[in-house]
Parts: sequence; C-alpha cells; structure tokens
Amino acid sequence: MCSFFNFQSTPCCWNSSSICRVHGGNAVDKVDKIEQPVEISARIPAVERVSLEHAIAYPSVPQVKGREDILDGLEARGPPKSPFLRATVENGGVVNATLENVDLADVAEDEANPAEPSSLHLAIWNNDMVSLRRLLLQEPGLLNAEHHGTSPAGFAVRLMRLEAVTCLVESRANLLRRDKEGWSVAQRVFGALTDDNLLAEVARLSNHQAWHKWRDKSMQISRRLEEIPDCDITFTWVFSTWIPLAGKLLPEDTVRLRKAGSSLRVDYTLKTFSGMSWGRGQFSLLACTGKEGAVFFLDHDRREFDTLERRMIQDETLIQKKASRRKGHMPRRGYLNVNNVTVKATADLAQCGSFGKCPVYQIYGMEYRSMVLQNPPGVGAQASVSAQWRPLAKLVNGMAGGGTAAPPSAAFEVLELGDVFPHLAVTRAQECLPTVQAIPAATPKQSRTVQATVLLSPDFPLTRQQFVDIADVVAASDDRYAAVKDFFETSLPSGFPVQFQIPIFSALSATVSFTSGRICTHEPEEFVVPEGYSPKATDP
Repeated sequence: MCSFFNFQSTPCCWNSSSICRVHGGNAVDKVDKIEQPVEISARIPAVERVSLEHAIAYPSVPQVKGREDILDGLEARGPPKSPFLRATVENGGVVNATLENVDLADVAEDEANPAEPSSLHLAIWNNDMVSLRRLLLQEPGLLNAEHHGTSPAGFAVRLMRLEAVTCLVESRANLLRRDKEGWSVAQRVFGALTDDNLLAEVARLSNHQAWHKWRDKSMQISRRLEEIPDCDITFTWVFSTWIPLAGKLLPEDTVRLRKAGSSLRVDYTLKTFSGMSWGRGQFSLLACTGKEGAVFFLDHDRREFDTLERRMIQDETLIQKKASRRKGHMPRRGYLNVNNVTVKATADLAQCGSFGKCPVYQIYGMEYRSMVLQNPPGVGAQASVSAQWRPLAKLVNGMAGGGTAAPPSAAFEVLELGDVFPHLAVTRAQECLPTVQAIPAATPKQSRTVQATVLLSPDFPLTRQQFVDIADVVAASDDRYAAVKDFFETSLPSGFPVQFQIPIFSALSATVSFTSGRICTHEPEEFVVPEGYSPKATDP
C-alpha cells in the first residue's frame, strides 16, 4: 500500500481505475507505470505536498490564485520526457494536475543510486535547473541537507541563483535555518534579491514557518512552565549609551510579570520608539502556551487586542509591508561573545529593590559583536536593525556622528570549484563550472568590549533556568528578552542576577533591575482577554 496524498479534506479519486484508487487520502492497488493522462483534482493545505510513491511529486502548492505551472523540467529518464505534470492553482487552493508518461522503474533506478548530500548544491553551482528539480523529486530530503554548514537555499542566495531560489522557496525550504555564520535564509534573501514577488513569498513562508515553529515549541515550554512556581515579579529597563549627554534622552520601562500554570502575563509601558518621542501607554502580553501557543497583545488605553498569529500569518498587509521594508536592507545582527569572560567578586554588598545584601561582581571580557551582511553590486544598500529598535538606533547613531549611512555594497567574491567541492571526482569536475561569483561572507561591523556589574541574590524566588524558560516565551515577540536569555546562560556564580547590564546593539545598553518577586497564586481572569476588548483593526 502506498501513500499518495496527505489531505485534510474530503476524499478524492483518480478518474482511471486502471491506475489506482484513492479513498480517504490513501491510495491502494499499487501500479508500476502511468501511461495515460490521469486527472487529479484535490483541495490541499498550503504546507502539504501532492506526491506519488517514489517521490514523483508536484513539489509545492504556491499561494498564487489562478497561476498555471507547467513543470516541463521535471522528467523521468525514459521517453517521452516532458511534460509529465501540469498543474493549475485555482481559488481556495484547489489543485488540478495531469500526470502522464511516468515510468516508476526509472525512478526506482534513481533510488538505487541515491544522490550525495551535496548534489543539490552542485546543481545550484552549475545553475542546472533540470537536475535541481529532478533531485528534489528523487530525494526530497536533500532540500535541507547542509554542505559546509549551508543549506541549498542559502547557497543559492549567495550565488544569486534567482530561479533556483524561487524553486526552493516553492518547495518549502526551511527559511529560518541558519548557516555557519548565523544568518537565516530569509535574511540572506532580503539582503541580496529584489524580485518583489519572491520577497513577498519569502516573507509569507518565513512567517508561516516561524509561527508553526513557535506553536510546536510552545508545547514543550508549556510543560516546563508547569514545573515553575506561580509568581509575581517586577523589574525595570533603563536604557543608556556611551555617547555623552544622550543617555538623558533615552526611555525607561517598568514591567510586571505574572505566571500561573502554563500561562504568562507581562504588563509594560513602553511600546514604540519614534524619533525623539517614545510610545507609552498601558500594555499587556498574554501567553497561553498550553493553547497551541496563543499569544495576545492588549492595548488597555484603546481597549483592543491583537494576536501573534495574526501578526505572523493572517494579516497580508503586514506581510507585504515586511517584505517592502526589508527589501535591499543590509541585515545586521549582534551577539554576545562570552568566550573570554571572567567574573570577579568585590567586597561590596548592594540593595536592589526588596533584595538586600546582594554580593556585587564585576564582569570583564564580555564582547558585543555586530555583523553586517553586505548587499551584492546593484542592490541598494540600507542599514537594517530590528524594526522595534530602528528609530532609537537612528537617534543614537546620529548623536554619535555616524548618521544613518550604510557601507557601500560589496564586490562579488570568486569561488573556486575545488575549494567548495574538494572531494568531487575529476570526471565530474570537468562537467562543472570552474568558478562562480558569490556574495562575500559577512563582515564585522563593530566590536565593543563591555564591562558590567552584576548583583546576585540568594533570595530570589526563581532560579536562573526557570527565568530563562519564562523569557523564552516573551522573546517570541520582544527582542530584548533574547538578550536576557543569552546573559543568563553565561557562567556566573551562584545566585540570581537581580541587576545587570546587557548591550542591545553596538551603542545602546540596558540595565535590568528586579525590584520584587514572590511566590503567589492568581485569579484566572488575569490571564484572559477582558470583556469589551475588540480585535485590532487591520492596518491600512
């Protein structure tokens, strides 16, 4: 028995009983050859794949209404070679496809001689779309196989193979996967390519993948949260910079965090940055990890709510804005390098809120590194940081005298076949391109050594690991808490860091101070959207 479909709707049937019958999503009466055209009509979800046994497949279902795809490059070895599949995507995700003249024995021969893990990369190197599509059919697992720490999609972007990138995106490549330099495929696409349709699809797919990744992860986090005592914690964020006089202009935020079971509530006052003013108000985040990762954002002043799911996958306007905003930007990322960190105790004791007699430690050798992924020639260079911090970064950089200008686009790097595929057979190498042009590797933008002070309390009601699990939830929608996680996972003496400094980006740091914390119970209504709150309207 073979599995042809993975449907989430009503059963469908082949129109020729001599081929096989499909009932309830499972095919029976296996056959060895398809000689006559076979019409397929089925409604399938966007993330699924219409496939026959032995990987005879239509590799994806593009979310484009009324689009016709004739995949004449997808060919079996026996004649006639093409086309063997024709598909039309209609309204509502209905797929009508025709399969013809497919000899499964030829595909079985491919399966007897499986491709090397780097075969997809080699097809991309040679810009060989016929081999690329055939390999995706023959061995779909190659879609996310790495070669020298880079996925096929990331490799295609670096080599500026637009058609290959498009094919891999339509095949649902993992766009969140990071290469050995720490860049995701989506980041590389937005920094290197300018095709509007492709960028919109990358924004849409990466958002879908991020949402499903978060939803799956939330179930694991939910179990960990259940083991943490219910609590009520208050802490502050005070932003600062090394730029003279600029620190007095930067904002502060007061946060109250409540935890009950597998649910969290985070109340905060600082929402957005815009020029010299800060968006303030009364806001809350409700995270219900036990309910398929549901996250709500409450605006108490407007009495309305938004959801993480809508922001990620349901609001087409937001998706289009994201694609347009990121087009041509030089992706940047910063990270803490703690390889050379040393922590030294002082003789001092200090108070932080309700936590007294906290030993004071000095941290040396903590380094904040900022990396930039330069645009290739011909692509407009614009500096890019997280949208949440962009206006603040603009303000701080302007005060530093650096303005907002980004470095110029980088020249192409020439890659040698022998360096990228050192173990390639001589006879095979003779059939390949000896060199290709590629976008150069990321370059360090800035490096700054951070000297910080940390206060450790033995009386805090949670452990560091327990707060890391809590911060993991909030970090899904707020970059600040990813930095807190990184800091908490460094090697520190025993105790809970009730006050510490962390860099947010190269010129901006924050002092986080925990002022109170207690184990307690909460009323259930504190973790639901209040009555009378309406859904946030779609942005114009």
